[in-house]
Amino acid sequence: MSEQTPAPQPATEQPLSERLKLWGAIALGLILLVFFLQNLHEAEVRFLWFEWTTRVIWSLVVSALFGGATTFLVTMWLRRTPKPKASTEA
Repeated sequence: MSEQTPAPQPATEQPLSERLKLWGAIALGLILLVFFLQNLHEAEVRFLWFEWTTRVIWSLVVSALFGGATTFLVTMWLRRTPKPKASTEA
């Protein structure tokens, strides 16, 4: 008799918490998109010594990208920082 390889197991279903995170991210992304699209009017932007006129949507997009990049970089930095080991001496 020849040996048969076992049938592949079906993919396990994601835990509820992971699915809720995914749906929450999708919902927040759609809300953010609607918010951006409702702000198409022009506005005057003043930052430090710069001053220009642009659509509000571009200010929002740049701010969101800057905030996301900053959050990512700080998170990565905090993960790389070694945690002090607790002393077990009594």
